[in-house]
Order: sequence, then C-alpha cells, then structure tokens
Amino acid sequence: MTGSLAALLFAAALPMTALAARGEWIQQNGTWRFRYSDGTLAMDEWKQSGNDWFYLDENGVMAVNSLIETDDDYYFVNGGGARIMNEWRQTMNEDGEVRWYYFGPNGKARKASSSGNVSTVEINDKRYAFDGEGRMLYGWVKADSPELMDEDDENAWAEADYYFGGPEDGAAAVGWRQLDVVDDDDDCTYWFYFGTNGKKNRSAKKTLDGQQYTFDTEDGHMLTGWAAATSSNATQAITPDSSVKYIRNDGSAEKNSWVWAVPDEDYIKEDYDDDEYSWWYTNGSGKVYTDEIKKINNKRYALDKFGRMLTGFVTADAGRHNVQSVGNADEISEAKLYDNRFQILYFCSDSEADGAVRTGYQNITIDDGNRQFWFNSSGIGTTGYVSKIGKFTVSGMVLCADQDEGNYAAVPVKAGTVGYELGDRIDGLLYGNAIRADGSCVLVNRSGSVQKNKKNLKSDDLYFCTDKDGRVTYVGYDKIK
Repeated sequence: MTGSLAALLFAAALPMTALAARGEWIQQNGTWRFRYSDGTLAMDEWKQSGNDWFYLDENGVMAVNSLIETDDDYYFVNGGGARIMNEWRQTMNEDGEVRWYYFGPNGKARKASSSGNVSTVEINDKRYAFDGEGRMLYGWVKADSPELMDEDDENAWAEADYYFGGPEDGAAAVGWRQLDVVDDDDDCTYWFYFGTNGKKNRSAKKTLDGQQYTFDTEDGHMLTGWAAATSSNATQAITPDSSVKYIRNDGSAEKNSWVWAVPDEDYIKEDYDDDEYSWWYTNGSGKVYTDEIKKINNKRYALDKFGRMLTGFVTADAGRHNVQSVGNADEISEAKLYDNRFQILYFCSDSEADGAVRTGYQNITIDDGNRQFWFNSSGIGTTGYVSKIGKFTVSGMVLCADQDEGNYAAVPVKAGTVGYELGDRIDGLLYGNAIRADGSCVLVNRSGSVQKNKKNLKSDDLYFCTDKDGRVTYVGYDKIK
C-alpha cells in the first residue's frame, strides 16, 4: 500500500486525540514518521494507532514489508506498515535464503522454546516447529536441536526425531509415512511411524490397530525381512546366535506359517552370499523354530539350529533336538551308514517340496544305488532287528541279499545271545563260504526277510539250513537229508 491511498487509509486509522497528547504522525518525502510534542522523532520503537501497531526504524521511518526484531522477538509489518497477526509470511534474508514464519495473535513469530528442544505447535490442524529465530523448520530435525540439519548428511534421517516435509510445507509428519532415504550408500524407501506430536517412533514394538509392528530402535524405520526377535524393547543386531523372526512388507510378522527366504547376511552369511533360499517356520509370536523335529499340521519337519528346514538324511537326539544334516541321499553310502549307525530320519530331498519326514518303506537312491529303507511311525530309521517288519536295518537301510551276489546273505550277529544283537564291527553282509554255521549268522533273502526253520536253501552251489531264529546251522555243497 503506497502513495496517497496509503496515506488516506493510514491517517484514517489514527486516533487524533491520542496523537495530540503524545505527538503526531507526519509524512515526509513519501514516508511516515512519528514526531513527539518536543519535536523529536520516534526511532527503533513500536507505536500503536487504533488496533494496529507500527514500527519506526533507526531513522524514524515507518517500516513496511519488513521482518522486525525487537527484544529477541520477531514481527512482520505489511505494505501499510501494520504488524500482522495469525498469518504465515515468507521472507528472504541478505543471503537470498527464503524462509517461512508464522506470526501469532500478538504478532510475535513462533520460535523454539528456551529449553533448546523442539516443540511443535498446532496451526490450522497441522503441527509445525520453528528455530530460535522464528523460521519454520523443515526436513529431518533432531529433538534437542531446533535447526535445519546438514542437507549433505545422508545419515541425518537416522539421527533425527521429526520429519517436517519440504521448505514450502513444513507440516510435521504424523502417523505412517513412507520416505526415501540413503542407508549404507543404498537408496531405500522405508516406512516410519510418527506420533500425534510428530515424534518418530523408536520403540522396537508398537501395536497399531491391533497389529504389532517392529521398528529399528536406532533409526526408527519399520523393519521388513529378517529381524532379531527379542522380548526387550530394543532392536538387537542379528547374529548367528540370534532368535529371529520374519517380517512381511506390510510390517507384520509372519506367524504360524512357512517362509521361503534367503537368510540375513549377518545370520548365515554363506547362504546370503549364495542367494540360497530355505523354508522356515514361525510360531505364534513370529519367532522361527530352531533345532527341533517339529510337528506342524500333523507332519514332522527337521529344523536346524538356524531354523532352516532340512532335507535328506537327518539325525537328532532322543529329545528331538540337536538336529543335524547327515547329507542328501546322493551323499550317503552304505559304508557311511555301517560306520556310524545313525538313528536317522529321512526327509524329501527336494528342498522346494514338502519336506515332511517319510515313514514306512522308502526306496531311496543313495551313492551305491537304489536301496530300500524302513522308517517307523515317528520317521526314525534304526540299526538292528525290526520285529515289526521281521528284517534287519542299519540306519534304516534294509539288509537284504544283493541279487548280483546270490539269493541269500547272512547278517553277522553275536552268537550265544538271546534275540539278535549285531556285531560291533559289521561292515556289510556275508555271502557264500564267508557264512558260518556257528550261530553268528542270520540268513536273509533278497527282500531282507529272515529265513527261519529252512532246509537246503540254495545260493549258487551252496546249501543253507537255519533254526527257528534264522541262524545258520549248516553251510555246504551237499543237501542235508
């Protein structure tokens, strides 16, 4: 507002009775001044006229369109010189920096509290914060430092407690907000949750609308993928000894479900480097089951110390823990089974298929070729005589005559014992003249069945006779009459 129109409006606003007592407004060279009755001019002070306040600068000239600082407070006067109230105003400093201010009901610019901490104020249903000079804050801001953070600091987001949008907005982020950040030199898009006061959540766990979410307590971003499962309100780094859980992209943990995923780099680095996927199963709290033969949906699965579902041959202790892989089928040999005599379980060798334990008879191709195995109702293949099927097994492998060797073979057992007790150094079946008639050999056929009370069973040129337990009582080239 300038010229004669400004002069008319300004003069109309002046209460003449008050002016006569204290001085008067005068206009000189197109500018307004206030002259006291003693002839001096008002300088560096505010003068009221009607409901408005006007500022006279160090030269006694009424300021217009200016940011005014008095007594550590900031005000703004419009084109008519009147102090504005309840308004936003954008200004530019000497360095060309453009910043927004908000001037409250008394005309003072909102600014940071004397505590030196960020305090937000609600304006038109949004929350804003200001620095010590009344300038609106924007971008990432730390709670104990009400000032703009270094724009070149790529980790500013991790240290900050608030996000106030861009330089033209400045409203505090409230609720869920998806933001682009740089994390370890990678461009990432993370979800954050900000409270009603605009402060970023750093609690490890937060329940929202009945759903629990997990956050990184260091930088506050919502975690997805692998995370350390902890009962404390802190997010711990994943280590090879961690209890872990898997979080979906919506922030909720997988619960009571299978997860097909590559492990975290800090959990199983080798699998991570090889991009090796595995199946994992989570409990009702989202934690991955580990080191257990676990019954899931009426089937049993082998989960190693990390929680990976194992396939192939597996061992475990009597408590179904200390779960370890023996190897896939093609890695297993008869010699390995004889030497170790595992209490063994077998799971489908296809790592992408249903890896439930197999029971009953199974034809499995091992390193030595196709062999028959038998596993009980719990999936365990044992070493010794299995009365349920009337056959001998070593780590579940049925001991039967090889058709290339003969119709019959003998299982070495300890002579003079009740029942069948395998010898300590058994490393295979006996054939032909190696079979002894001293009670230390039990005769089996090509299916592995024990041959009890048999006379003159012929294999190649030899005849065999057995007693009621199947122990060999005669070996010879002649038939027994």
